[in-house]
Amino acid sequence: IIGEGPESTIIDGGEISRVITLQGGGNNHNVSMSELSLVNGSGEEDGGAIYAEDINLLLDHVIITDNYANETGPAIYAEWCDFIIRNSLIYGNEEIDDDVGGLYLAYTNGLIENSTIVDNEATSIQLAIAKLRLVSSIIEINYDTGVLTTGGAELYLAYTNIVSQSG
Repeated sequence: IIGEGPESTIIDGGEISRVITLQGGGNNHNVSMSELSLVNGSGEEDGGAIYAEDINLLLDHVIITDNYANETGPAIYAEWCDFIIRNSLIYGNEEIDDDVGGLYLAYTNGLIENSTIVDNEATSIQLAIAKLRLVSSIIEINYDTGVLTTGGAELYLAYTNIVSQSG
C-alpha cells in the first residue's frame, strides 16, 4: 500500500474497528505500507491500528496515532513476525487494561530506524521473547516504561534516545 503522504492518505478505523489485520498463516507473506497514516483504530482485544501475525511487515513514512486497544498494543500488536519500521511516527496511542501503550511484540524480530515513539500511554514497547533493534530513534514522553523486556527478549540500541518516561 503506497499512499500520497501521511497527511493526505489517512486510513481511519472510525473508533469502531481495528484499522488493519494481517495474518499470514505460515505462507511467508510480505506486506509493505508507506506514505500513509493509520488513525482511530479500536482493538477489542489486541492491536488497535495493526494486528499482525506470521508475516513480514515493512512500514516506511507511516504515522500511527489515536488508536486504542482493550488489552495490548494499541498501535501495533505483532506476533511471529519480522518487521521494519522506518522514518515513522507513533504517538498518542492508548491501552485500556494491560499497560502497553505503543507496540507489543511477541516471538518477533524487528528493526525500528529513524523513528519516533512519543506520548503513548503506559509502556512504549513491550518485547516478549522477541528481538528488537532500535537505531537512530527516539522513545520519549510516554507514561510508563520506555521499553519493557520479558521472557528472554533482546534489545539492541544504536544512536537511540530513551528519555522522559514518567513511570
